[in-house]
Amino acid sequence: MNNEFKDLKEQQEFYKAEIEKDSTKVYNLNNNTQEQERFARERFLMKKDNEDLFIIREKKDNE
Repeated sequence: MNNEFKDLKEQQEFYKAEIEKDSTKVYNLNNNTQEQERFARERFLMKKDNEDLFIIREKKDNE
């Protein structure tokens, strides 16, 4: 039972840290226009009218 308790405590700390990181990201996305633009560009491949977008993908071993 002690090992299980220790494992659960470690999981609790991990999830608390993840929640803190995610909360920071959400706050920045809601309040920082540069962060919103960066997120949109990375996630949705958005670009400005005068830009070209290049997508570079790594080749997998089985291809």
